[in-house]
Amino acid sequence: MIDNIIQKNDAVEEIFLPQAMPHFCVGCASCVMKGEENCPHFEYVDKIRTSIDEAEILIFTSPVFVMHT
Repeated sequence: MIDNIIQKNDAVEEIFLPQAMPHFCVGCASCVMKGEENCPHFEYVDKIRTSIDEAEILIFTSPVFVMHT
């Protein structure tokens, strides 16, 4: 299926976790209290958020192990 999408539109961006977001949220709530630009991981989060906001379609996949993600 992804091959059909790529053939029709060459603007496909794939985001792989944890490579694109190598740090876990630490629960500091800086994004809520002071604004999302104050997140200690803002440089990673902002790239992902921007890609999602600009996307026309989102496809999420996850590995399946013994019929469960």
